[in-house]
Amino acid sequence: MQEPNRLAEWCAAQGWTLTDVAGLTGYSLSYMSLVARGKRELGPAAKVRIAKRLGARVSDLFPVAVELAEASQ
Repeated sequence: MQEPNRLAEWCAAQGWTLTDVAGLTGYSLSYMSLVARGKRELGPAAKVRIAKRLGARVSDLFPVAVELAEASQ
């Protein structure tokens, strides 16, 4: 079973809505909602891209392997 992501929780702590996140990342609101609810799994490259656009570490937002977390810093 996949570990839930922390995207929605992290964004709420920043005072951002999923609409804000969609605008910053270039993904649609409906897609980001599915991702935040764990209904869509992102590949490693998409996780890195989202984290960079939000100014976060991948490990702040998603469960990741150590190698991926280090690559995003």
